Amino acid sequence: MRDVVRAYRVGRHNRIVAFAVWVQSWQPGDQRRSYAVGDEVSWQVSYALDADWAWFDRVFGVAIARDVTHVLESCSRPAFSVSGRITSARSLTVTYSDGASGGFALPASGKVAPIQVIPQALPDRDSATSVSGYLVDLDVYLET
Repeated sequence: MRDVVRAYRVGRHNRIVAFAVWVQSWQPGDQRRSYAVGDEVSWQVSYALDADWAWFDRVFGVAIARDVTHVLESCSRPAFSVSGRITSARSLTVTYSDGASGGFALPASGKVAPIQVIPQALPDRDSATSVSGYLVDLDVYLET
């Protein structure tokens, strides 16, 4: 298993663990709220798997694939609870093979842009390119 977290000490009893959490574009709406850099959140996450890294590498390149440590859980994997503060976020946009109707994400079509707010819901897709999700950097405080 690859090294999936970066940690450092804060004071005597706490440490911060930095997670990079993949949030699919529909998930903020599912939780009925938007998020912003600086927000405190409590999420159910699971570890990113080889299949996740392979998709990110194919669509966005190795630099983004290397960053992903966790995914926001959507009921299909074992998960655990984390609480922390959003330190930054990136919007990940892809181009789909079948245009606005969907299909698969085209290789090397991914574009990454920094954002301050993760919206609650996305407008309906009206073109071949749309936001696939968000990579959210989260500082998680743990007791040592």
